Parts: sequence; C-alpha cells; structure tokens
Amino acid sequence: MARPEDGTGAGLLAFLDMAAQQGDLSAATSSAFKSAVKSVLLVAGDPKSVDIRTLNVNSTFNRFETQYGSGYAPDSLPTYRSRFRRSVAMYLAWLDNDPGWKRADRSTPSRKPANEGRVSQGNRSSAESEARPEAAQSAPGPRMITYQLPLRPDVIIPLTLPVKLTRADANRIATFVSGLAFDDVPTTPSRNRDDDDAGSGGE
Repeated sequence: MARPEDGTGAGLLAFLDMAAQQGDLSAATSSAFKSAVKSVLLVAGDPKSVDIRTLNVNSTFNRFETQYGSGYAPDSLPTYRSRFRRSVAMYLAWLDNDPGWKRADRSTPSRKPANEGRVSQGNRSSAESEARPEAAQSAPGPRMITYQLPLRPDVIIPLTLPVKLTRADANRIATFVSGLAFDDVPTTPSRNRDDDDAGSGGE
C-alpha cells in the first residue's frame, strides 16, 4: 500500500487522502485534487510509481492537454492545471517538512531532474528525433462547448458537444440517446373493493 512519504504518484494520492482525514483539506477539495492528479498522470508511463520529486509539472500537463484535452470542456482545463500544480506543490513542500505546505504557492515552478537541460551533442539528435512523432500527433482536437440542458423541470444536465455540430452529428446523437431511453409505464389505478361489491349487488 502506498505511503504519503513515498514521493510517487501513488504517494501523492495517499497524501491527499491523509490531508482530508486530518482535516487539513476538505473532503471535496481532496477529491477534486485527486481527480485532477489521476487524470493528468495518465500520460506517465506508470502513474503510480512516477517520481513526483523530479516531475516537470508544465511538461506533464501539456502532454495531458495534447492527448486528452479534446475530451474536456475548454474552460475545465485551466481548473485541472491549477489543481494538479497545487497538489504537486503542496506535496513537495510536505515532503520537505515545510510546516506551511498548505500555503504552497500555486505558481511554484516544478522541480527538474539534475541532468535536465544537459543533453550532450551525441544525444541531442536522438532526443529531437523522438520528439518529432509526438509533435506530429499534437494536432488540436475539435473545440467543445458545454450546455446546461433542462432535461426535466427538476433536472438540468451538462451536455458537451463540438462547437461545429453538423446536422448529421445531431441526428446520430439523437438516435443514440433515443435508444437509451426507458418507455414510460402507465400506472393503472386499482379499483376499490367497495366499488366492486356495489357493482355486483346492483345486478
């Protein structure tokens, strides 16, 4: 089982759980931060064992935005970035035994590995060649917009759709949603036994 002091992705999640249990963070805040951390760390090879101490926060989030950003509403991505960065900043401060870890600066730059930026000339070409395929895959996805759909008088649901929604798209969505619906089952009021007795007595 992961421990908060592990310094890994799993340790970060354990730290957020601990902070909620000890009352340092509200349960809602801890849950929101954990959701952002789990989502963003999907781009790591092994989200549970990734070393948070050497993680480049900006680079990691940029990769997440490139690979998965099209599945999120545009206005939600800045929120995810803020929550992810704040989670990492608090965790690193806590690992350093900083008593003020809860006030960790949201804009605290991420720690970089000691050898980052020291790429030798011999390795530079291979690093650039490895980066090219990733750049080729970074084409932006379709822009999305979230509507608040009044489904029923007491139910309003978020509906995220492409900004450029074609009529064919709309028809396809309508057909799909129609297939999910349950038919309303009419309820037949039960007859009163006295009414039955009165009816039989009148014959």
